[in-house]
Amino acid sequence: MPKLKQEMMDREESREQEVINAFLEAGEHTKLWPGALQKLADLVNAEGWVFGGPTSYFAPICSPSMDRVLEYEMREGWVDKKAQVERCLLVFAQGREIVTESMIFSPSELDRPPDGSEFVNCVKCRRFAAMIVVAEKQSTVIFELQRLAGSQPFSGPEIETLRRLRPHVQEAGKLASRAVRIHIRGLLDAYSAFDFGVILLDWRGRVLLVGPKAEDLMNPTLSVRAGFLRGSVGESDASLKKLIRSVIDQEPAPAAESPCVISIARPGASPLLVHAARLPPMAADRLKHARAALMIFDRDSHRPLQVSDLRQLFGLTSSEADIAVELASGHDIGEIARMRRTSPGTLRAQLRSIFVKTETCRQAELVGLLLRCSAMPR
Repeated sequence: MPKLKQEMMDREESREQEVINAFLEAGEHTKLWPGALQKLADLVNAEGWVFGGPTSYFAPICSPSMDRVLEYEMREGWVDKKAQVERCLLVFAQGREIVTESMIFSPSELDRPPDGSEFVNCVKCRRFAAMIVVAEKQSTVIFELQRLAGSQPFSGPEIETLRRLRPHVQEAGKLASRAVRIHIRGLLDAYSAFDFGVILLDWRGRVLLVGPKAEDLMNPTLSVRAGFLRGSVGESDASLKKLIRSVIDQEPAPAAESPCVISIARPGASPLLVHAARLPPMAADRLKHARAALMIFDRDSHRPLQVSDLRQLFGLTSSEADIAVELASGHDIGEIARMRRTSPGTLRAQLRSIFVKTETCRQAELVGLLLRCSAMPR
């Protein structure tokens, strides 16, 4: 083999290894995904991004060179309209590892794409090669390499390069997906320590995870249909959609125009209160998997105070903690004295000790403090 040809092959293998290393690092550190995408795009003379697909809980990520294109797609809603994604999935299902535009579009469709000429004219991309990065029940993530309209199709050697790199890209996707699941499960566990139901939503507003208490509260007024939370009647469903939209939109509406809490009517019970909160973004989280949380409160539920908590928090004796619990339950001094078979004077002396230890001055102030303590996570 001529020396020059061997040097070129060695150089190509070295570049491929750099791409492999970049993706494996990105699998563990999501902030590195854009750089890894750019390395792969440069290797085959293309632009590049990860596109989530119709079931993905990953938000789209792109190489830096495609920032403008992705911004346009997100703003105009093309992320959810691209015909090529659905067609790619059909070809992948037939066993193809790499899919190009010629496999899913006829020559006439390439000239007049079903995605619409407005999109093509703006982003100037027509040639592409795609592979599956993550294929799970919960999420299908597609990686696309794009070329500008007028460019040559991806060649046989370039497609073979992508085929060789595909297992490494998929390994990075698995690592990232595992990190997502660990993170959202940790969020759910943290929220579940409080006395309300919680539902985590992805960047599209679809349900990622439902906590056990939320499952109990949802039936029969709320349900998950096609991945989205829905109300059982039209009015509650419309209010719920507006609430969710207010916390997942790229640019949230002004506070005066967007609800943060709504009530959902229930037959034979008081309404459920549903509060929405946008989760703070993390600088290192480029996958943007959990965008918001819905917290569901049951106005009829009552979480009793624990005597052991009051003893630990305020240094109350067992007797003082029992009295505090009865006060928080709505009983007055006379009722508590009769239940405990003691005199009101003795009870008032104990109450003064409780005031000192809890740093309160009046019975109403004490009860308010105790009720706030009842919401503590356990």
